[in-house]
Order: sequence, then C-alpha cells, then structure tokens
Amino acid sequence: MEQLLREIFPEIDLIADELLREKTLKAWEIALDVADISPKVMTEMPFSLLAKQCGINLVEHIRAVTKSAIALAGEMASAHGERVSINRDLVIAGGLVHDIGKVLEYEKTPEGYLKGYYGKMLRHPFSGIWICAQAGLPVEVLHIVAVHSKEGDGGHRSIEANIIFHCDFANFEPFKDARP
Repeated sequence: MEQLLREIFPEIDLIADELLREKTLKAWEIALDVADISPKVMTEMPFSLLAKQCGINLVEHIRAVTKSAIALAGEMASAHGERVSINRDLVIAGGLVHDIGKVLEYEKTPEGYLKGYYGKMLRHPFSGIWICAQAGLPVEVLHIVAVHSKEGDGGHRSIEANIIFHCDFANFEPFKDARP
C-alpha cells in the first residue's frame, strides 16, 4: 500500500524528515484500513459534500491544498525572511492529512457519497486527529488537522495551520455549490 500511496500523493516524498514522512504514510494506512477502502477509492470520492458537482475528488483536493501551501510558505519565507519561521515539513504533512478523516466521514450509497453514521457523529477534523495520533504524528500536525476548518475559528492557529486553513478554503470556496 505504501507504494500506491506514494503514487497518489507524490508530495509525501517532499517531507525531508524521514520519521515525519513515514508517520504521514502510516496515518493514511490507518485511515484506509479503518474505512476498509483502497487508496484508489479516494479518486472517486468528492472532496466535499458541499461541492460534489464540481468533479474534484479527495486526492485532487488534498494535493491542490498541499501544493498551494508549499508555494505560499515559500513566498512568505522569501518575502519576510527571518521575520517568519515556517516549518516546511509540517506544512507538507499537514496539507497531506488535513482531510484524512473524510475517508471515515463519507459513505458510498446508491445515490452517491453521503455523510455516513460515523460522519454524523464526528466531523473529519475530529476523526482526523484520532487517525494522526494513532500514527504517532506530532502535536503540531494534529493541531493543523484540528483547526483547518470551522472547528478552529476563534482559537489559536500556528503559522503552518494558518497556511493550510487559507489554502484549504482557497481550494474550496470557488467550487462550493458549483454546477458541472
């Protein structure tokens, strides 16, 4: 499964810290095992139930957020130099797992993907934290997962979490309620 995950998410190999890279892969292995799906299923799954008609799948969204976040972090570092401290590995790992809980939140039905029982009980940031903790990812990555959506509003967001938050919404808002 590791090789298939590396093919689906080539950005994993951009994580310089080997242990963080391995724990990021492990998180995806745990998520897919608990959801009892193959990595390929994520290419059929919509990235959002609020944007099902746009045709963007979960893998495409995760990769777009991650690549946007890498670019934004690089531009911020370039523009602000030593005045800003951004951990690029945390940005990449956080981007790759920010929506990991969606594989548990969504359920395939004859009508398409809907929020399943698990998703009705726990939104994806909560299940995502659990998955990432099981994989041994550091608290900084759990923080990114926890606050990347509305659950983080009004609270503290690290600089890496802010980057993922804004890149996630930049890759969601234009497609919300989009028609094919």
